Amino acid sequence: MLSQIKNRIFLANPIDVFKWSCITSLFFHIVAAYLSEGFHRPDEHLGMLRMMSYKLGTYPASELSWEIPAQIRSWMQPSIYYSIAKLFSFTGGKNPFHLAFILRLFSSILGFTSLMLLAKLAFKFFKQSFVLNLVIITILLNPYVPFFHARTTTENFGITFFIYGLFFLLKHADSPNNVINKIPYSFAFWAGACFSCSFIFRLQMITMIGPLAIWALLYGKYNLRCFIITSLAFIATLGIGLLIDYWGYGVLTFSPYNYVYQNIVLGKASGFGIDPWWRYLEKIFLRGLPPLSLLYLIPFIWMWYKKPRSYLTWISAPFFVAHSLIAHKELRFVFGLGILAPIALGHFIQWLEEKNLLHKIFRPTLTWLMIFQAIILLLISSCRPALAPIKYYHYLYSLDSAPDKIITLGVFRDQLKFYLKKPLQEVIMEDREQVKQLLQTKQNLPLWFLTDKLEDMQIFEDTSKCKLQFSLYPEWSLQFIKKYLKSSKVWILYFCQ
Repeated sequence: MLSQIKNRIFLANPIDVFKWSCITSLFFHIVAAYLSEGFHRPDEHLGMLRMMSYKLGTYPASELSWEIPAQIRSWMQPSIYYSIAKLFSFTGGKNPFHLAFILRLFSSILGFTSLMLLAKLAFKFFKQSFVLNLVIITILLNPYVPFFHARTTTENFGITFFIYGLFFLLKHADSPNNVINKIPYSFAFWAGACFSCSFIFRLQMITMIGPLAIWALLYGKYNLRCFIITSLAFIATLGIGLLIDYWGYGVLTFSPYNYVYQNIVLGKASGFGIDPWWRYLEKIFLRGLPPLSLLYLIPFIWMWYKKPRSYLTWISAPFFVAHSLIAHKELRFVFGLGILAPIALGHFIQWLEEKNLLHKIFRPTLTWLMIFQAIILLLISSCRPALAPIKYYHYLYSLDSAPDKIITLGVFRDQLKFYLKKPLQEVIMEDREQVKQLLQTKQNLPLWFLTDKLEDMQIFEDTSKCKLQFSLYPEWSLQFIKKYLKSSKVWILYFCQ
């Protein structure tokens, strides 16, 4: 039966594979948008949603991050979310969790459509059914991508709009030479506009866009008139971004310049941590579930060596090198390479096939690895919250009378005010003895206490005044976790009266 499944997948008509891969990918994108509540990295809320909320008048300017006074962030993406939030409020919507889902779903659908376009490009560059089907499945069912596309981040929008631009640029390419001198003028215009949006959303995307422009002139034989149209569209879209920044900041400023000045000249990016140049190689291998992660790493290295004139080499190598040279490194900064990796993998597999190096024993193994990652890993990645403590905010929002003050026993985090009905004062109290004394003084009660340490449970269990109101995990499991998983972070909320 498994053999039949394998044959139906990889020997099927590529158009059929494309159709059911799109349906499956769309399903998981919607699931990830719904279930992956919270954030993968705090920047999703502390930056993007705070900027949106500030413009909506629900967030004070004094509590925005340092990036806003420094004017290094573009307002284009927050302005899109602002427009969606305005429409949401016009329909009577007030629940912030519903709004957050709509924003994630919007971001996810944008990302999904970029995968469809990338998979369509694969039809131009791969003719053998086995290789083409492998590339289509790997593009559309890449295990971490639905979760990534559901994030309201600049990394997401940056690579999404770059792929839009790449599609317009290469749609009419003369395969296999990738000659793009016959591109329609309308496609040249939209390519420039999409590349400009990609740059505005994520400034680091210039390390893909710039080299691609040079490649188009040197090797793509890009029509000069089309190149001028693309360039004008790029500049015009930058102008629109400039006007949106004026709307956001209230003054005329150029956020890309401010970003470079603050993070490169003044070195503020290094203040978030310094890593050696090879850290991304280590992170991609170790966090990408080895040995599967090698399928995303080796083909790129092979492309850079064997196909130096390929457009894929010109957009991936400078991007990776530039990020490796930047001191502060986070894996999310290079997530975009993982989305493009299936194209490199396809060229690598095609080369192995041509050299008769993909023996019969390796071909089925590769097939099952792709099936495993496309089904099992995709399911695991898409069906989980991005931030487990988001349940705590669900609980607070569900209360008819939410607390005005909560004493936190060293819970280190930023308050997600976006999800609160009203302002909440959080008082950090590290001294456990002070907490015990506070509980013994009746006139100070009632009080709410939040902790993420299991050993703190004993403080509240020793008194009849306190009752467990919320736990990140089911109450019946706490004693088991306390006994066998002592290092676990478990958010627990008590009410003492």
